[in-house]
Amino acid sequence: VATSESNPTSSAGAVAGVNNSQIKDCAVSLASLAYAKQSGGIAGVNAGEINNCSVNGTYDGKSAVSKSDAVITGNGTMGAVAGINNGKILSCSANEISAFVDGGVYGSIAGFAAEASTINACVATGAAGGKGVAGGIAGRAAKDSTITNNVAFVSLPADMARGAVIGEGEAIAENNLWSSEISGRFVAYQSGSKLGDMTASLRVVAINAGESKKLNLSAFGGEWGAVSSAATDIAGVSLAGAGVEMTKSENAIT
Repeated sequence: VATSESNPTSSAGAVAGVNNSQIKDCAVSLASLAYAKQSGGIAGVNAGEINNCSVNGTYDGKSAVSKSDAVITGNGTMGAVAGINNGKILSCSANEISAFVDGGVYGSIAGFAAEASTINACVATGAAGGKGVAGGIAGRAAKDSTITNNVAFVSLPADMARGAVIGEGEAIAENNLWSSEISGRFVAYQSGSKLGDMTASLRVVAINAGESKKLNLSAFGGEWGAVSSAATDIAGVSLAGAGVEMTKSENAIT
């Protein structure tokens, strides 16, 4: 899908310019999507639901993204699934998508997550280059949008002021996984949260049968994220092994 850089069309998508209904169970091999005001691999604007769809690119994971080799290019609001999400994007994937941000906004699932919109259980891989606002799931998000249970392994333009999951804005964001090593960024959101960073080293404590160990809560950094287990609801801790139980005091886990 290509439009004029000097005279871009309003909304462009490989399946729909504007989706007001449901798009489900589709797969798109994206070759080029360039210079629309709102552009997306599935829909330029999603006002309905996009469910269980995939958008596939050709990024090799090695080279920097330039304007000439990106599959998504522009200075508008761009997303690998939807440029603007006013509805729901559920269980979708954007695989090895390369984007060049020419002063616009790009998200590896949605460029802009509008108020009351939802992005849930999506996976994004690939890279973005250029200059502008970019995020691994949403480039920009409205305060009351919901962005939950997603995975973003996307290389992004270096920008300390922006997040790896949401480039700009404060959504209702929970249980999103990302990588500071892959993204090149050090926080998930503009708030400064590092929750869900998969690059953070995991720590394993071995406990022999019949043995008890006391661990200071300070040993469990916030960057671990929140991992629940069958026996406890202590953030950052999961249990393995028959008969293992944990108790929590004010400053320690035993």
